[in-house]
Amino acid sequence: MQTGKVTFKVVSRLNKVMGEIKDQPCFLKDLKPNMKRVSSVFIVLELGPVTRTKDGNEVRTVKVADRTGTINLSVWNENSSLIAPCDVLQLVQGNTTVRGGCLTLNVGRFGQLIKIGEFCFPFVESPDFSAYNDEWLAKSSDSNSTTKPEIVTK
Repeated sequence: MQTGKVTFKVVSRLNKVMGEIKDQPCFLKDLKPNMKRVSSVFIVLELGPVTRTKDGNEVRTVKVADRTGTINLSVWNENSSLIAPCDVLQLVQGNTTVRGGCLTLNVGRFGQLIKIGEFCFPFVESPDFSAYNDEWLAKSSDSNSTTKPEIVTK
């Protein structure tokens, strides 16, 4: 199904998808700030709320995990409503950014999310690579990430 600039398609077998990918998938633990052409396989743990930007776009933060840890994935527009908890997804041509000292994985303008399965995928919930990190803040070229994010509790 083609939706906007990001393709979300269902594929029955992981091996078929892996054969179509030119970039070797990496583990979440290997992600660093400002990486381009990121490919990775992960399971969706939880969906954040959909928010609308000033331009009318929708964005959702999704917590994803593989066997090395978890990270926040930023998903835009129609694709944010197509993802469900326990989906096993392949990201192709994504990128990483740092916002407020927190590493984030992004589908990006040229990226693709491919659903390759459901429920059965080994993962761990720790470490959380999207947790605030002074090192990411120092390495980031993002001018908006100069202060530690405020944590609001209920």
